[in-house]
Amino acid sequence: MAGAVFAAVPADRGGIAAGAMTTFRQLGPTLAVAVFGVLLRTGSGTAPAEGLNRVYVTAAAVSLIGAALAYTFVRAPAHVAAAHATARGTGRTCLSAPAGQ
Repeated sequence: MAGAVFAAVPADRGGIAAGAMTTFRQLGPTLAVAVFGVLLRTGSGTAPAEGLNRVYVTAAAVSLIGAALAYTFVRAPAHVAAAHATARGTGRTCLSAPAGQ
């Protein structure tokens, strides 16, 4: 993930990018534990299995939404897109394309 973050920002903004990446990397699991804990305990007198079902359904929904957003908004850096275009023109896979193309 760090490689993608640093490829997307100019070199002089690397420190800002690292700070933002670290903040969100720590914030995500913290919020997830809090939300899932609330979902687990929601409802008076419910069995633990019912709370776990709510947690699993919510986690699956959040994962699917995140995957859809990433697919929609995250784009490959220009040099990767150029390598794919070059490989398509030669009939080779991108992995077999020579370096620098």
